[in-house]
Amino acid sequence: MNTRKFVSGRNTYQIVERGISLKDEEFGISDKIHSYEFATPWLALNQENYRKFYSLKGTPERDEFVRKILIGNILSMSKSLGYDVPVRSNVMHRSISGKTGSRISAS
Repeated sequence: MNTRKFVSGRNTYQIVERGISLKDEEFGISDKIHSYEFATPWLALNQENYRKFYSLKGTPERDEFVRKILIGNILSMSKSLGYDVPVRSNVMHRSISGKTGSRISAS
């Protein structure tokens, strides 16, 4: 069996499964609040912003930093899908203790 690995900094992750799932979903602003869970781990920090993240003191500052990164990721995805975001979106990020990944609520 051919085992593949993903290396991120000092961490090495074994890739145990991979696949593609295509769905046709509605995309855009909603009046309702929706909760989402990443199907795969979200790598919020890159080489440029991980030092900034670890220099921040306390959970509130770090949460706000990650929230801004998530908003930027959502805006980039929207642009790539040809969707022009008409209003400022409200995004809340919270980690799920004991699980890999994050949940977001957006309206």
